[in-house]
Amino acid sequence: MPTTTVTANLQGKSLVGHYGDNSLTWLDLLDETSGLTPNSTTFQTSQESIGVEFANNDFGGASITKSLGRAFFFFDNLDTLIGSGNIITSATLRIPSGILPQDPNLDTILVSGSAWGGDGSNNTLSSDDFYNLDSSISYSSVLPSPWNDSKYNYNTFTLNSNAISDMNTNGYLNCVLINAQYDQAMSTPTVNSTNPPPTATVFYKNPSAPIELVLTYTAPPTQVSTTESIAISPDNLTSGDPVIYSISNPSTSPSYFVLETTKNADGFYDSTSPQNISGSFSLGNGIIDIVNDNYKVGVIVAPGGGELTFTPANNVVSSSLLLRGTGWSGVEYPSCPPENGIGLYVRQAIEGGLFLYILIRLDSRNGSNSYSSVFSPNYSINYYLDYNSSLKKWETGIEDSNGTIKLGDSSNLVSSNWGNSVFEGVEAFSTTCGYPNLPNYCVEVPNVDEPGAPDQKINVSPLYFIEINPNEPVGWWGLFAGFISYWAPIAGAPDDGWVIQYDNYSAFLPGGSIDSLPLGEITLTIEGGSDTLSVNISEGVCSL
Repeated sequence: MPTTTVTANLQGKSLVGHYGDNSLTWLDLLDETSGLTPNSTTFQTSQESIGVEFANNDFGGASITKSLGRAFFFFDNLDTLIGSGNIITSATLRIPSGILPQDPNLDTILVSGSAWGGDGSNNTLSSDDFYNLDSSISYSSVLPSPWNDSKYNYNTFTLNSNAISDMNTNGYLNCVLINAQYDQAMSTPTVNSTNPPPTATVFYKNPSAPIELVLTYTAPPTQVSTTESIAISPDNLTSGDPVIYSISNPSTSPSYFVLETTKNADGFYDSTSPQNISGSFSLGNGIIDIVNDNYKVGVIVAPGGGELTFTPANNVVSSSLLLRGTGWSGVEYPSCPPENGIGLYVRQAIEGGLFLYILIRLDSRNGSNSYSSVFSPNYSINYYLDYNSSLKKWETGIEDSNGTIKLGDSSNLVSSNWGNSVFEGVEAFSTTCGYPNLPNYCVEVPNVDEPGAPDQKINVSPLYFIEINPNEPVGWWGLFAGFISYWAPIAGAPDDGWVIQYDNYSAFLPGGSIDSLPLGEITLTIEGGSDTLSVNISEGVCSL
């Protein structure tokens, strides 16, 4: 990220003390109403002088000395210096030392100031400015003693989030260097006879060693939304410079955001494709999960939105980088309180202008670390939305036990899509009503791929034709497992009944009702032949 160095516009010190009066206490120095008048100096030319001091001395007789010093700095026009709209991400303040006689054993800290008229409108440090600070708002951590008292040597403070926030908001830095032990902490130092007192001297207005603020900054976050379809990156990206994407998600459910390198004329990546997504990512609040390769990255965005930081390893031309949002805009089933269980609804376009809504069940009701599988007992299968909105299958096991839908690694895909179907959107939602409140069916089928192997158990998912029956499923299926059952009239059958299909075997069961799937052992016959096999349908979740 780029940096710039700024010299303090305004520099000064202020000292308050009382001498030979035992009736005044140390805390009187810190009290603006005590009647003491601070002595303030504004530096216009190079000079070394006291920056921070504290003294609580007793040299005998009436020689009682109590004094306290503070150094004041103002840096103006920071927003202009870093470029309009850019954001300060980190900063250090470097203060050079003088070589006046001193005891450098004192801790120092930077705090928020309001001297110099607050906004720098007053270029003279007044006596009242001694009290124009808020020592409860630290701008740095404590720099422990000893103060670096070699001439021109720097004492360096790393500014904290309070200072960063104020600089970005105000466009300036108004700060005060004070003693941490007895000034900020308002603690009375031990009476002693040390001379000189503990002091941090500062070289003010020295062109050879200026008091300087080193700023690191970045461009403002790119504002994107998961409800948009696709957009070209608004700016080029520079290698090594972080880019912040502030992603809004107005939905009540998780949505998806993708950064994607544009593909070649054939719709693929090849050796000439730029590796735009090579680099590193930082997930801010609201980003649930991430999957990426050198060409694309996808993240899950929580309701309300989140922030993603990308530091590219390569320069990126804006026209070769796409920003894609894949929020849901279709019908949501069911309308249940978001508490337990999780599911995906997929809207699939089919012939005749109809849409098929498929509920994919993903929950942990078979154990704390295994999802209800739609494949075999040996697999825990997760699903994710791919970058082109196709539904994909990921067969590398479950990474979460709390129902979080994961994005997968495309190198682990078992099947790139389901037939030639195009899935137009996905809605992830939580529900207490069984996603939705429908019977659970377990189907036991022979393992046709491995004769003699144990039967497979499939937890089937409901199918909806919204245009035909929006409230009840018209069938049940085992995604990628070759099993499907549907109410025959939806396919144009003249008689009521259920079609049961597994692999190349099928059966028609007349009668019954669309409201209930046939149970028990059912014999299926191979298409165009006489071979049969049996499947067993039971209510409840399969015991895997």
